[in-house]
Amino acid sequence: MRDLVAITTATSPGVRMATRVLLALAVSFSTAATAAIVLNQQAMDRAETALWTVAGPPCQRSAPVALESLAVGEDPGALTFEQAQGAFLHGGVVCSVIDRDHGRLTHPFTVCQFGSPYAIQLETPHGEVFFRPLGRPATISWPDGIPRCVLGANFPMALFDS
Repeated sequence: MRDLVAITTATSPGVRMATRVLLALAVSFSTAATAAIVLNQQAMDRAETALWTVAGPPCQRSAPVALESLAVGEDPGALTFEQAQGAFLHGGVVCSVIDRDHGRLTHPFTVCQFGSPYAIQLETPHGEVFFRPLGRPATISWPDGIPRCVLGANFPMALFDS
Protein backbone atom coordinates (compact mmCIF):
# COMPACT_ATOMS: atom_id res chain seq x y z
CA MET A 1 0.00 0.00 0.00
CA ARG A 2 2.84 2.32 0.81
CA ASP A 3 4.26 1.89 -2.72
CA LEU A 4 0.90 2.83 -4.26
CA VAL A 5 0.75 6.01 -2.18
CA ALA A 6 4.33 6.81 -3.12
CA ILE A 7 3.56 6.37 -6.84
CA THR A 8 0.37 8.44 -6.82
CA THR A 9 1.89 11.25 -4.80
CA ALA A 10 5.29 11.22 -6.50
CA THR A 11 6.63 14.56 -7.43
CA SER A 12 8.94 13.26 -10.12
CA PRO A 13 7.58 14.24 -13.55
CA GLY A 14 8.79 10.94 -15.03
CA VAL A 15 6.86 8.86 -12.49
CA ARG A 16 3.72 10.94 -12.89
CA MET A 17 3.91 10.58 -16.69
CA ALA A 18 4.42 6.80 -16.46
CA THR A 19 1.45 6.53 -14.08
CA ARG A 20 -0.76 8.52 -16.45
CA VAL A 21 0.30 6.42 -19.45
CA LEU A 22 -0.37 3.15 -17.60
CA LEU A 23 -3.74 4.43 -16.40
CA ALA A 24 -4.69 5.55 -19.94
CA LEU A 25 -3.66 2.16 -21.34
CA ALA A 26 -5.71 0.33 -18.70
CA VAL A 27 -8.79 2.44 -19.46
CA SER A 28 -8.34 1.99 -23.23
CA PHE A 29 -7.94 -1.76 -22.89
CA SER A 30 -11.00 -2.00 -20.64
CA THR A 31 -13.11 0.07 -23.06
CA ALA A 32 -11.97 -1.97 -26.07
CA ALA A 33 -12.68 -5.26 -24.28
CA THR A 34 -16.17 -4.10 -23.29
CA ALA A 35 -16.93 -2.94 -26.84
CA ALA A 36 -15.73 -6.27 -28.24
CA ILE A 37 -17.99 -8.20 -25.85
CA VAL A 38 -21.02 -6.06 -26.74
CA LEU A 39 -20.39 -6.34 -30.50
CA ASN A 40 -19.88 -10.11 -30.22
CA GLN A 41 -23.17 -10.52 -28.33
CA GLN A 42 -25.01 -8.44 -30.92
CA ALA A 43 -23.55 -10.57 -33.72
CA MET A 44 -24.63 -13.76 -31.93
CA ASP A 45 -28.15 -12.33 -31.43
CA ARG A 46 -28.38 -11.50 -35.14
CA ALA A 47 -27.15 -14.97 -36.11
CA GLU A 48 -29.66 -16.69 -33.83
CA THR A 49 -32.47 -14.50 -35.14
CA ALA A 50 -31.52 -15.31 -38.74
CA LEU A 51 -31.55 -19.02 -37.93
CA TRP A 52 -35.07 -18.86 -36.48
CA THR A 53 -36.57 -16.26 -38.85
CA VAL A 54 -37.98 -17.86 -41.99
CA ALA A 55 -39.60 -16.01 -44.87
CA GLY A 56 -41.82 -18.05 -47.11
CA PRO A 57 -45.32 -18.50 -48.42
CA PRO A 58 -48.00 -19.07 -45.79
CA CYS A 59 -48.94 -22.61 -44.86
CA GLN A 60 -52.31 -23.88 -46.00
CA ARG A 61 -54.88 -23.68 -43.19
CA SER A 62 -57.46 -26.40 -42.87
CA ALA A 63 -60.68 -27.12 -41.09
CA PRO A 64 -60.39 -28.94 -37.76
CA VAL A 65 -59.71 -32.63 -38.20
CA ALA A 66 -58.58 -35.47 -35.95
CA LEU A 67 -54.93 -36.01 -36.88
CA GLU A 68 -55.32 -39.76 -36.37
CA SER A 69 -57.92 -39.83 -39.16
CA LEU A 70 -55.48 -38.57 -41.81
CA ALA A 71 -54.09 -42.11 -42.30
CA VAL A 72 -50.45 -41.17 -42.77
CA GLY A 73 -49.42 -44.27 -40.83
CA GLU A 74 -48.09 -42.55 -37.71
CA ASP A 75 -49.41 -41.44 -34.38
CA PRO A 76 -49.36 -37.66 -33.88
CA GLY A 77 -46.37 -36.24 -32.02
CA ALA A 78 -47.08 -34.02 -29.01
CA LEU A 79 -46.08 -30.38 -29.18
CA THR A 80 -45.54 -28.82 -25.74
CA PHE A 81 -43.16 -25.86 -25.66
CA GLU A 82 -44.05 -22.45 -24.21
CA GLN A 83 -46.87 -21.10 -26.45
CA ALA A 84 -46.59 -24.11 -28.78
CA GLN A 85 -49.24 -26.53 -27.57
CA GLY A 86 -50.85 -29.15 -29.77
CA ALA A 87 -49.70 -31.98 -32.03
CA PHE A 88 -48.17 -32.63 -35.42
CA LEU A 89 -48.24 -35.53 -37.83
CA HIS A 90 -44.96 -36.77 -39.34
CA GLY A 91 -41.38 -35.55 -38.99
CA GLY A 92 -39.67 -33.78 -36.12
CA VAL A 93 -39.75 -30.35 -34.54
CA VAL A 94 -37.28 -27.97 -32.88
CA CYS A 95 -38.50 -24.97 -30.83
CA SER A 96 -36.93 -21.94 -29.17
CA VAL A 97 -37.81 -18.56 -27.73
CA ILE A 98 -36.35 -15.50 -29.47
CA ASP A 99 -36.70 -11.79 -28.83
CA ARG A 100 -36.24 -10.40 -32.32
CA ASP A 101 -38.64 -10.44 -35.25
CA HIS A 102 -36.88 -9.82 -38.60
CA GLY A 103 -34.16 -7.87 -36.76
CA ARG A 104 -36.49 -5.75 -34.58
CA LEU A 105 -36.22 -6.16 -30.80
CA THR A 106 -39.56 -7.48 -29.51
CA HIS A 107 -41.02 -9.26 -26.54
CA PRO A 108 -39.77 -12.86 -26.37
CA PHE A 109 -41.89 -15.26 -28.43
CA THR A 110 -41.91 -18.92 -29.43
CA VAL A 111 -40.74 -20.24 -32.80
CA CYS A 112 -40.92 -23.88 -33.94
CA GLN A 113 -39.39 -25.34 -37.10
CA PHE A 114 -40.85 -28.61 -38.41
CA GLY A 115 -38.94 -30.98 -40.69
CA SER A 116 -41.71 -32.47 -42.81
CA PRO A 117 -45.08 -32.24 -41.10
CA TYR A 118 -48.15 -33.48 -42.91
CA ALA A 119 -50.45 -31.59 -40.53
CA ILE A 120 -50.08 -29.38 -37.44
CA GLN A 121 -52.78 -28.79 -34.84
CA LEU A 122 -52.30 -25.94 -32.36
CA GLU A 123 -54.27 -25.10 -29.25
CA THR A 124 -54.63 -21.35 -28.77
CA PRO A 125 -56.66 -19.18 -26.37
CA HIS A 126 -58.99 -18.53 -29.34
CA GLY A 127 -59.48 -22.21 -30.22
CA GLU A 128 -57.71 -24.79 -32.35
CA VAL A 129 -55.79 -23.87 -35.48
CA PHE A 130 -54.83 -26.39 -38.17
CA PHE A 131 -52.10 -26.08 -40.80
CA ARG A 132 -51.43 -28.55 -43.64
CA PRO A 133 -47.83 -28.22 -44.93
CA LEU A 134 -48.30 -31.65 -46.59
CA GLY A 135 -44.79 -32.92 -45.85
CA ARG A 136 -42.89 -29.71 -46.58
CA PRO A 137 -40.71 -27.99 -43.93
CA ALA A 138 -42.62 -25.33 -41.99
CA THR A 139 -41.94 -22.69 -39.35
CA ILE A 140 -44.54 -21.42 -36.89
CA SER A 141 -43.99 -18.32 -34.77
CA TRP A 142 -46.08 -16.45 -32.23
CA PRO A 143 -44.69 -12.86 -32.32
CA ASP A 144 -48.03 -11.33 -31.37
CA GLY A 145 -49.54 -14.36 -29.60
CA ILE A 146 -51.28 -15.63 -32.75
CA PRO A 147 -49.60 -18.53 -34.58
CA ARG A 148 -48.20 -17.65 -38.00
CA CYS A 149 -47.04 -20.49 -40.27
CA VAL A 150 -44.77 -20.21 -43.30
CA LEU A 151 -43.37 -22.93 -45.53
CA GLY A 152 -39.64 -23.41 -45.04
CA ALA A 153 -37.15 -24.10 -42.27
CA ASN A 154 -33.52 -23.09 -41.80
CA PHE A 155 -32.34 -26.19 -39.95
CA PRO A 156 -30.79 -29.16 -41.77
CA MET A 157 -33.26 -32.01 -42.23
CA ALA A 158 -30.99 -34.42 -40.29
CA LEU A 159 -31.76 -32.42 -37.13
CA PHE A 160 -35.41 -33.44 -37.39
CA ASP A 161 -34.69 -37.18 -37.62
CA SER A 162 -35.88 -39.08 -34.58
